[in-house]
Amino acid sequence: MVDLIKKYPTLFWDVKLDTIEQEKHRKYIIERVLENGTMESVHDLFRLYKEHEIIDVIKNSRNLGVKTANFWKIKLNITEPIKCLQTQSQKMQEGHWKY
Repeated sequence: MVDLIKKYPTLFWDVKLDTIEQEKHRKYIIERVLENGTMESVHDLFRLYKEHEIIDVIKNSRNLGVKTANFWKIKLNITEPIKCLQTQSQKMQEGHWKY
């Protein structure tokens, strides 16, 4: 089994690495790798987790960027709605720093 946290520590720069558990923090790890990972780390992600688990995170995440969500929607042929692509979620992302 691939240990994504030890292999790609720069993806998890904002947390203590020894506190991340691959099963318990699956959503966080999947989001972080899909959003910021390399081709190699994404490949390892798909070896570690089942595709349906990754798709479930993509569909329900509000933390993925619009470009990332659209890419994976096309790549994995996801036909169900994706929360971060819905209008309300996009408005929340745009509204943080308006001057």
